[in-house]
Amino acid sequence: MFNGSPLFSSDAGSGMSEIRRWIIENDWLDAIIGLPDQLFYNTGISTYVWVVTNRKRPERHGKVQLIDARELYSKMRKSLGNKRNELTPEHIAEVTALYEDFTEGDRSKVLPNEAFGYHKITVERPLRIRYEVTAETSAKVLSGRTVARLDDDMQKVIRRELDNLEGTSAATIEDLELVLVPEAIAVWTDLGWESEEGATGDIAWALGVTKPQAKAILADLAVHDPDGDPVTDRKGVVQPDPNLRDTESIPLSEDINAFIEREVLPYAPDARVDESKTKVGYEVPFTRHFYKYVPPRPLAEIDAHIRASQQRILKLLAEVTE
Repeated sequence: MFNGSPLFSSDAGSGMSEIRRWIIENDWLDAIIGLPDQLFYNTGISTYVWVVTNRKRPERHGKVQLIDARELYSKMRKSLGNKRNELTPEHIAEVTALYEDFTEGDRSKVLPNEAFGYHKITVERPLRIRYEVTAETSAKVLSGRTVARLDDDMQKVIRRELDNLEGTSAATIEDLELVLVPEAIAVWTDLGWESEEGATGDIAWALGVTKPQAKAILADLAVHDPDGDPVTDRKGVVQPDPNLRDTESIPLSEDINAFIEREVLPYAPDARVDESKTKVGYEVPFTRHFYKYVPPRPLAEIDAHIRASQQRILKLLAEVTE
């Protein structure tokens, strides 16, 4: 007997999800019975009975029965702590009959094991950026930890170079190098420091910093450009944008590619699934299977109720002020 947490807690591929997967894929979960709340002395939470066995009846193989007994209770004449409800022998007999009958109804659902499993996929979209030297990006560079750790001479070079290049825009790092590297050499020369002639195409060298430091500075100069070309690494592999990363949970019974074509690609044509991150999870959405839609009251009825409440409030206020 558990509370509701073991039904759904934990993400796919970890913790309780893996325990549920182990039990269900081995076909050991026979039934789950949802009991009323306020049945116990020290807590008012709802509880669930898990019937686990490796000796299922033949007709129950590959299936799990959910029994909703949350409304089967009688109120106690006097509460004992948090215990205000109790199961009568009639209620217990009804639950037992539901289990033995193994048929579907308002209080009983019979589902295949696969109905509780799902694929959790990671949907990636390409990183699309451009590099801009503006007052905003320059301030971001100069206030960052990378530049703050440099000596005064290096900070002076970077500050002067950013000032000289303000308004520059480049679609790629290669385009930025064509402008930034010669400008950096010019700054070094203008300040009276020696530079290696002929060194081009190396931003780290031009700025007088290490490659990781140059990478951090360039990251601060990058801005998102939805219309830009996808960023690729040296091997031509398109890089994902962490800010656009999303996940989807797809039932095991549904084809992942069909889901992506129907639910994702119409809104994000450049999206793709990172298959290396796909995981299998299991959960038991007990309440969802017994959910009954209750339509809202008509607006006229709601308005009448509000007006009646307002009249009662005005009447009470009048009595207080008299």
